[in-house]
Amino acid sequence: MGVLSSSLLRGRFDLGQKLSRKGHTMTPADYLNECRDKLRLPSDYALAKACGMSTGAITQIRQGKRPVSPYLAYWFAITLERDPAAVLAEIEQQQERHEGRKAFWQSFVSRAGKVVAVLCTLALLASGGIGNAQGGTGGLFRPRRLCA
Repeated sequence: MGVLSSSLLRGRFDLGQKLSRKGHTMTPADYLNECRDKLRLPSDYALAKACGMSTGAITQIRQGKRPVSPYLAYWFAITLERDPAAVLAEIEQQQERHEGRKAFWQSFVSRAGKVVAVLCTLALLASGGIGNAQGGTGGLFRPRRLCA
């Protein structure tokens, strides 16, 4: 099982999160703001140090003059505990100029939402979150007796 898969099952990433906030797609500036808030950083200078970039690069990303690198997209996802592929796809969809590739990323983002719903259901089933009314473990996995 891959790192991402095991992280999803352990609940590391918030599978129920929405890719957009308040009905709009999150911009790179929105991601920068959320990361700064989550890490409780006082400034873009502190944010730049935390993500290993220069303050000028952060400013250019905020202004839309510099594209978000895959490294930074994954850093956003890990910091915000979201699915890295979905965050990367959402950012690529915004930055892509070629209509065909832009449609690909848009399709990926919409499919990612459906996959998230399926993974949430599977994770609940596997963890016993959907159990029986008598307080049993329910779920797909039952605890084993280690001692007789």
